[in-house]
Amino acid sequence: MREDISNPTLRARGAAWGHRLAEALGRRLSEDPAEGKRLGWQMASLWQGAHTWWAFTREEPPDRAIKRVLKEWLR
Repeated sequence: MREDISNPTLRARGAAWGHRLAEALGRRLSEDPAEGKRLGWQMASLWQGAHTWWAFTREEPPDRAIKRVLKEWLR
């Protein structure tokens, strides 16, 4: 990931992917575009964070850990 952030081309590609992902998630979380964008970025950040922290702790299978975190956030 460090190399991706340092490389302008890869960083732009990652940013574009993040915007598309946040938009797609946001459409499912709110009918209001601004609220959807905010929630989409939150969910994407939470998902990636849950995956990163799972990689360190590995206290349960990854699919279960990430699903648990996202469900807790949605509550």
